Amino acid sequence: MVGNPYIGARYRQIPSHPTLPLPAHKGLVGLACPECPAPHARSLVYLSDNEEKDTVNVKCPNTTHYYRTFKLNQLIHKIGCINAGAPYPISFDLSAYGPPVNIRGLPVAPRTSPNESQSKTFKQPKRAGPGLECTRPTIGPTANKHKKAGHAGFIDTPPVVPRSTFTSAKFDEMPVVPKRPKVLPAQCAQSIGRVGRVLTDDGMLVLTAARLKHAEAGTDSPVISHFFEEWPVAILNSCQSLLREAQAAAGTNWKGQLLVWEESIHKWREIPVNLPHRYTQTSRNLVLCVPNQRAYLTDEVRDVLEGLGMGKPVVPRSSTPSGPAAPASVVQVTSTTNRSDGDPPDPEPRSTSYTPPSGQAPVNLELDSDTVPPKQLEPPQPAPMPSTPESLHNFDDLYSHLDPALFGQVDKEVEGYIISPSHFMPQQTQGAALKEWPGEDTLVSSLLAWYTSAGVPPRRKARISLWIKQYGSNYTFHDKTVYRYAAWVDLVGLERMQAWVNQWPEAGTITSDSITVAWTRRNFQKEFNMDLGWKALPFDQPEDNLVSTNNKDKAGLRSNRVFGLAERGGITRRTPDALKYKWACTSFNIDVDQNNHRFSWDGRYTYPAVWHKGANNIPLDACALHPRKDNIHNHMRFAQMYAHAECLLQKFIPALFEQVEFTGALSRVLCHLHIVQNFILFNAKGSNISSTRWFNLREKVESTPAFITSDFQFGPLHRAPNYLGRFFECFTHWTYEYHHHQALIYGFRGDGSVITDLAMEDNTRDWFLQNPSTAGLQVFASTHECNHFCRSLGMTPPPPYYPVESPPVNPED
Repeated sequence: MVGNPYIGARYRQIPSHPTLPLPAHKGLVGLACPECPAPHARSLVYLSDNEEKDTVNVKCPNTTHYYRTFKLNQLIHKIGCINAGAPYPISFDLSAYGPPVNIRGLPVAPRTSPNESQSKTFKQPKRAGPGLECTRPTIGPTANKHKKAGHAGFIDTPPVVPRSTFTSAKFDEMPVVPKRPKVLPAQCAQSIGRVGRVLTDDGMLVLTAARLKHAEAGTDSPVISHFFEEWPVAILNSCQSLLREAQAAAGTNWKGQLLVWEESIHKWREIPVNLPHRYTQTSRNLVLCVPNQRAYLTDEVRDVLEGLGMGKPVVPRSSTPSGPAAPASVVQVTSTTNRSDGDPPDPEPRSTSYTPPSGQAPVNLELDSDTVPPKQLEPPQPAPMPSTPESLHNFDDLYSHLDPALFGQVDKEVEGYIISPSHFMPQQTQGAALKEWPGEDTLVSSLLAWYTSAGVPPRRKARISLWIKQYGSNYTFHDKTVYRYAAWVDLVGLERMQAWVNQWPEAGTITSDSITVAWTRRNFQKEFNMDLGWKALPFDQPEDNLVSTNNKDKAGLRSNRVFGLAERGGITRRTPDALKYKWACTSFNIDVDQNNHRFSWDGRYTYPAVWHKGANNIPLDACALHPRKDNIHNHMRFAQMYAHAECLLQKFIPALFEQVEFTGALSRVLCHLHIVQNFILFNAKGSNISSTRWFNLREKVESTPAFITSDFQFGPLHRAPNYLGRFFECFTHWTYEYHHHQALIYGFRGDGSVITDLAMEDNTRDWFLQNPSTAGLQVFASTHECNHFCRSLGMTPPPPYYPVESPPVNPED
């Protein structure tokens, strides 16, 4: 708009350009993109396709969301005023801009409008008026708009003279032709209550009869609704109505197992009703059937699965039916424990009959037609599907598809070639579940042979391929475990470990040829912990089911396992703070009251807990993470983050005491100031694995933690107006400098001298938040203002943030 300033208030000047440069081809403007957020804003860039034009184009280097054209004479004037210190923004003044210039500063001829130049050069004779005047200038509702001469095209036609002719002859009237019905568009169909084709009376009768038949068939097998408290972990025998229907359908030979349609892998899976199983978290409908009737499921089950959005199953064919087909059941899951606002809405449950037609052959639901060539109708030999007791295994592993229970005994034919599960799995693993590596039976000689076969130093990707070749047929693949044990051998040394094995005495039950990896790890436990560092665990894979298998006490109840960080030996002065600790494990008698929480913050709920230590009861606080993060991995990262922050705080307080003199009261408060220590509690009651939970035990605080500093802003207005707010504002700046501008600790809350809540952002290490964004670091570098604590430590305002490249996922990448 004319009159507005060219460089308005929304254009922010970048600190790295105190003086705006003159326009140049592909040069920087020195002003930040007004459309980009403040932490990510970069300088605009000049684009000049023609150096003789009096305008220049400017765009954002990140994306194409901002593009503008400036006149060069006005832009150069504005830049000169801004560099000279004129008030910003510069107002519009047409007389101060001078003639048009190009990007090199040379004057150019002023541009003229194409329409204006054409009007001066193009000369066409004006159109002549019509030859005849209008014969009815005053007739009709639009008489005022009639031209006096509107029939210029009929100059040679004689004027029409109105005449009246009278006759007594009679003519036969022509039959009235019915008006053709107009085709209604789709947008007008609902307005008149008419959608699609109009049915005749016979068609309406047929439609009504079909609806009545469908409604009567749907009432035979209603949808079963049940509430699973620990969803997505559920035990089917808790639904009594489902057990009654399954018993009635299967008869007396039922062994207590059902087939469940797994939506994530689009396969049937046989699961005992008394075994806890983890289902898809976003699923709210379970389709189940009796195993011995799986071959007789036909079109009805396909309609149910497609209606619920769960895919089509593969159903084997059978030559002769052994009995009536049992109806399948749909269990509608009702649970709110792990449901978030971002989950998709539950699909509407369908009430459908599952009894197949008596005179119709079974249909392969993988195909779209009911007709199959005769050579494909030969059924495979029926075989019982093995049960899967390891129901808590993850399905995203590399070899989880080798489980035969995920395939059944079904062959699929694709383009004339029969593909069976045996093509995908080794012969040794058919019908057997894979074990965890290295386990208790893997020999150390086998481990060393695998280690040396990859080469020293190893060839790229050789360890993984050789591990799959040597162990893939019997063990589950975990890439982190493979690299972990390879690093362990690197730290111990191949020659040292081989010499220890060779020096083993031959007398006794355990010889040098039968030493296992588990036994060897006990001798080199120190190196094993140093290899893992701050992620060291008392077991290899920290999964929930591994922790909860062999921890039964004499009373039959599972004991409460507590994991804590303990300082490990062999550390050096240059060891980072996070690597000074290792994990230790012990058992305690602790009760957590999960009925009433004391307070909550950032999705974490704090419950009261009691530690029964002999005759004493010690009150504690148990912090529960968000249900989506309720596992040992996230709880350990949470505890590690707090331990690392406590190490830095105890370094920061003495450094500040050397530079600042505090009063007696403030000194006592700062001496007792600390970040709460967290111990991880594995709480299990009875033999029900679904009732287990993880908590972070900490010392009890008297009241709800109060706000100290913000967890998303770093200016002076976003902290508590007291000395503690200024103290932790300086501590955040100190941690930013301690981590070489790649991490900082912020967002403090606490009660008295106990800090209960904080947040951390790190661009180089994987912490609890696992947030790859560096927005917090950029906001801090651009908005933080140093207080007197910062200045007393010699710290200055932080420079602009520049990220570093993150480390690779695998050590060999």
